Parts: sequence; C-alpha cells; structure tokens
Amino acid sequence: MSNKGIPPNVRKAMLDEETGDGDGDVVNEAPRVDPPAPEVHPPAPVPAMPMDVASLMQAFLTAMTQANVSTAEAIKEALGNATTLARTPIPENAIDPGKSVFSHPDGDLVTPRTQLRCDMFLGLYDDEGVAKPAFEIFEDSCTEAERVELNKLQPGVYAGIERNDGVRGLWRVVQKQDDNGQPTRLIIAVPQQWLSQEQFMQMPGQLQFLKALNAGHVKTADAAA
Repeated sequence: MSNKGIPPNVRKAMLDEETGDGDGDVVNEAPRVDPPAPEVHPPAPVPAMPMDVASLMQAFLTAMTQANVSTAEAIKEALGNATTLARTPIPENAIDPGKSVFSHPDGDLVTPRTQLRCDMFLGLYDDEGVAKPAFEIFEDSCTEAERVELNKLQPGVYAGIERNDGVRGLWRVVQKQDDNGQPTRLIIAVPQQWLSQEQFMQMPGQLQFLKALNAGHVKTADAAA
C-alpha cells in the first residue's frame, strides 16, 4: 500500500503503532484543503490620449531629426510634395470646360447665343380653345438649336403632332403682342390631358415637337398658296 496521499498525522500514528509507541488509535483525518487564492487581474491599461495629425507628425520629425537629419529632411520634403499634389486639380478638372449641370446646355463659353423674341411657355388649351401657360421655357435652359426653332414659331393651329406613344393631337401656338406689334408672350398649347401626371411622360422632346410645329407651318403655308 502506498503512503502517497496519506496525511502526515495519520502516517505518524501508523508509524508509532508499528514501533510500539502508539496508543492504538489512528485518527484518519481528512486532508486539509486550503482555499484557492483569489485571482488577481492586472488593471486595465489606460487608453492613450489620441494625438492630432500635426502633433504626431511633429513628434515623428523630431525623432527622425535626432537620429538622422537627412532622412528627416527627405520625409519633410515628401510631405510637402504630397500636400501640393492634394491641392492640385486632377487633369480632367484642370481646365474649365465651360459646361456643367448648372450651366447652359451648349456651355457657358458658346457665343453668340440666340435670344428668344419674347417670353415663351408650354401650356394647354381648354375645351373652348383658350390657351393658358403652364411651364416657362427658359432661354438659358435651351440649346442653340431649340432657341432657333422657338423663334421660328408662328401663331396657328397644328394638327397631327405626335407623342412618344404614337397618339396624335392638335396643338395651338398663341402669341400676344403690344400696341406696337411686338410679341410679348407666346404659348405652345397642347390638349390639357397631355400635361396630366399620367400622360406627361409621353410628351415628345422639345426640339422634336418644335421641328414638327415649324414643319407643319410650312406645309400649311404651301397649301394656302
């Protein structure tokens, strides 16, 4: 029998019994178990305060200067070049093309630019044929080709102007003049349901319907002659 694992006091009592020094009683005490020592956790590291980029670069340059002056100068020069490049426009933006989403469709630098002879509107007419303006046609929002076609328009009634979905209708061009015979307002009027929310997307492009109106005027004039 192995004595391994027998408490010292029990082992001593057993030895005394064998040598005749014992009293006959062997006390089998349970081994003493010491409670485990509490775990000690190291304190959480305190996060370092963030440094701003300028302070960080200055500290870096100072350290590099102390170690190697030439290396620090090279880094400083490289940083300066990077800053310059960051401020330099990319090649495609280096030259202003004179055209943007906020400028004239043909570009701000395109001259000469035809001026509309009067205020012009896209509108509608009611059942009695009375034309009313709905959307103003801005000169700056038109291409040069559109402005030329707008100035060609003549008052009249134009039948058979086609929409994108193939539906044809009657259009009216109504022009008002002042006492001297100078035009003051022109309305290109379509059937009133054509400008409704459901049908507006079927309207032809502006240049397309302007050419159709001017072509219709030529045909009407030829027929009258």
